[in-house]
Amino acid sequence: MNLDYQLDGPEGAPVIVLSNSLGTTRAMWQPQIEALTAHFRVLRYDTHGHGNTTKNGKVTLAQLGEDVIALLDHLNIDRAWFCGISMGGLTGLWLGRFAPERFYGLAVANTAARIGDQASWLSRARAVRQEGMAVVAAGAADRWFTHAFRQKAPEVVEALCHQLTHT
Repeated sequence: MNLDYQLDGPEGAPVIVLSNSLGTTRAMWQPQIEALTAHFRVLRYDTHGHGNTTKNGKVTLAQLGEDVIALLDHLNIDRAWFCGISMGGLTGLWLGRFAPERFYGLAVANTAARIGDQASWLSRARAVRQEGMAVVAAGAADRWFTHAFRQKAPEVVEALCHQLTHT
C-alpha cells in the first residue's frame, strides 16, 4: 500500500472513509474524530503528494478513486461509508459512479463534478510559484470558515492553514 493511512475507533464498527481536500492532510479531520469514533471505525488517508504519501507522477481522478478501493482491499474492508470534502468529494463522486457496490452511502461536501476552470487553476498555480502557499492559505481560510468560526476556533483555522503551507 503506497498511501499513508490511519484507522481510529473500535474494531468491528462500521467503517467510514474520510477523504481530505486539496492541500490538506488526513489531520484536517481531527476535530471530528472523537464524535465519529463513537459510532464508526474511521479510516483517514493522505492522497498523493499530501502529508506522508509521496506523489507518483501525474495524479488523475481515476487514480484517486482507485487508491481508495486499493486501500479498502488492503485492509480487507468489503464495504464502507464515505465522506469527502472538495477534492475528496470529487473522489467520492468517482467512487459512486465506478464502485457503488463498495459503499453503503456517500457524503460529498464543498465539491462539484468539475472544480474550477483551467484558467483559474493556472492563475492560482502562478501565484503559488511567485508568492508561496501562504497566499492560497489565507484565501482558503476566508472561503472555508465564516468570520464567527474563525473568531471562535482560531486553532482549527491555523491548523488547516499550516497544512496548506506545508503540504
